[in-house]
Amino acid sequence: MSVSGSIRGFSFDGIPYNVAADANAALNPRVEIEPVPHSSGNMFKRTTVPANMEAIKLLLDQAEYDIIKAASEDLDDKAISLTRADGSSNKTQGTVMLGAYQTEDNSCEVVAMSSTGVWDNFSA
Repeated sequence: MSVSGSIRGFSFDGIPYNVAADANAALNPRVEIEPVPHSSGNMFKRTTVPANMEAIKLLLDQAEYDIIKAASEDLDDKAISLTRADGSSNKTQGTVMLGAYQTEDNSCEVVAMSSTGVWDNFSA
């Protein structure tokens, strides 16, 4: 039986960040399939895209936000890892795109983008 729930951890460039208690991460598929209709039926256009982890809500103070912002603006790929509720982890190399920093609860949603397109899975 698998364990599900909020993600337990997130790190970027070797620095762990606190995640919200209700944090979720959505792993996008690598292949997008789009029907292309024509007179003889449908053809399908398949596009390989980077697999991104979206909607990761981090809880950051201003100093932590400044650190992750500076690292995200650097052009070099960084190590990214995400730990699931069951203790397994996904790891990749890439960068993050930051959303707006919310002062009400000191949070920021991030999208973790893999430069390789692969999120390696390490079981607990």
